[in-house]
Order: sequence, then C-alpha cells, then structure tokens
Amino acid sequence: MLTARAIHSPYPRFNSTAPKQKKSPCTRATARRATTAMLAFDIETTGLDPRRCGVTVVCTEDFHTGEQRAYEFARVRWKRARAVELRDACAIDSDEWLGHHCDVEGADDEHTATLDALLAALDAAPSLCAFNGIRFDIPFLQTAFAICPLRVALWVLKTTDILEMSRLVHGSTFKLDLLCEYNGTPMKSGSGLAAIQMAADGRFDALREYCADDVRILNNLYRKQYMRHPRSDAQIDLSRWAPHEVFFAAAQAAGRAERNRAEDAMPLDSAAPA
Repeated sequence: MLTARAIHSPYPRFNSTAPKQKKSPCTRATARRATTAMLAFDIETTGLDPRRCGVTVVCTEDFHTGEQRAYEFARVRWKRARAVELRDACAIDSDEWLGHHCDVEGADDEHTATLDALLAALDAAPSLCAFNGIRFDIPFLQTAFAICPLRVALWVLKTTDILEMSRLVHGSTFKLDLLCEYNGTPMKSGSGLAAIQMAADGRFDALREYCADDVRILNNLYRKQYMRHPRSDAQIDLSRWAPHEVFFAAAQAAGRAERNRAEDAMPLDSAAPA
C-alpha cells in the first residue's frame, strides 16, 4: 500500500515541509519595479485636435535602464519648411548648390525615420506608462500619423495610465502637478501652453527638455509603492492594477459616460411613450 510522505529537497523552494517565506506587499512591489521593462512616454502637440494640429515631440524613458530618447517632429518640419522656402525663393540655377542648401527630400526621409523609430520603440516595449495616454496621447498619435488601429490597440492594452487609475479608483481626475505636490516628487517645469509657444518660436531644445521632464515625473511616481490621491488623500496601490484591467474599465466608463450624454441630449418628447 502506497502512503503519502513528505518530499525533502536541498532546495527550500521544492521542499514540501519547509515553511514558506512570505514577502510583504511593499517588498514584492519594489522588486517588480526594479526589474520591470516599462517605457514611459509623453507627447507634445500644437493643439488638442489631431485632425488640425500636429505632434511636436515625443519623449520616452526606459524605467529599467533610465535611457531617454526624444523624437523631434517639430524640428524636422521646421527644417523642411526652411528648405522649401529657400528652394522656391532661390534664383541660382546650380543644382549642386540647391541640393546642398535645399534638401527637401532629406528632411522627408528624416521625418520618416523619426516616425519609424518611435513606432518601433512603442511596439517593442513590454509595457507602457503614461498620464492621460489612453484618452489623449495614443489617439492623437493614431490620427496624426494614420497608424493602424490594431497596432494602436496593442499599445493601449499594455499601457498603465496613472490618470485612468485614479479615475477608476476614486472617480475624479487631477493635473499632474497636483499629483506631484501630494506625493513629494519634482513638479513640471512648465505648462502645455508654454510648450505650444516653444514649438512656434523654434525653441526645440527647451521643448525637448520640457517633454523629458514629464517622463521623469512618471518614472518617479511609478517607483512609489503607494500613490497618494490629491482629492481624497487616499493611497492607490499601483501594484494592484494590470494595464489591460485599466483599459477595459476605462472603456466601460467611457461607454457609460457616452450613453449618459446621449440620454441628456435626447428631447423629452422623444423619450415619452407613443
């Protein structure tokens, strides 16, 4: 007759009689953040309507390596505009001179290369982190650059959106500066309106640094075990939410809000029974 017996192994992990060592939630979350290959991203634009406005710069930061990258579309567009103006206004017939000083095709190639590099980085990242990325950044990129919806859907499914997490947990939203103030992290160096003016004035270095500050802020916030909510002074456990859970809950909330707006806009006569 076979009887059950304890299996002893020199490795505590496989020893059925060895007591299990429990890790605190803080320890698990800290270890997860130390090894998570997450890419934070933020975009700056010339306005809110992606059909009329454009992307000026996109900055990313790898949470694991700390590497930052900037994809400067406004600078490339400025180069192309200057090249077109110079080509149209130039009266010199020397093809060699025009090719050196009016490199319109080179500017187009640089724009394509910049966009391809950005899309490849977002595709390759195991997970993404953003602030209002699900409702603004990602849809803006999709419309501005005519990106395949399936490709965009994969980005959304792996995005941890700190603003959406707060909306779902406490039912309210807030600005990033207020969140930084409550959690003791460095605040933003400017505003979105200032970023629009930077692009208009051609101050591309300042624009890049402003966008890079936003992804540094996201990095600092995500590394915290608990994020304090500015409105309720409650704490949000960032380790509890998976990106796809945030996405589906946000989609349901957006659907409910859309139905409520449609019902509010419905005339009272149409709502009455015939």
